[in-house]
Amino acid sequence: MDEIGDGDHEDLMRVFFRAHVSDIGSLLKKVADIVKAASKSPTGNVNALLPEANRVVIVGFLLID
Repeated sequence: MDEIGDGDHEDLMRVFFRAHVSDIGSLLKKVADIVKAASKSPTGNVNALLPEANRVVIVGFLLID
C-alpha cells in the first residue's frame, strides 16, 4: 500500500478493495513477483508463501468475474 501512497489504515485489505478495485491486476502481478523472487532466493521459503499467494489469486479472479 505504501507503493501507491495509501499506507495509514488499520485494515489494509478493506481499504485496498474499497478504493483500488481497478488495481487488482497490479496486485496479482505483485504477488507473482514476490513468489518468483522468493523461489530464486537461497533463503526464500516458497512453501510458506504459496498458500497465501493462491488465496490472493483466487479472490482476485472471483472479484474480476
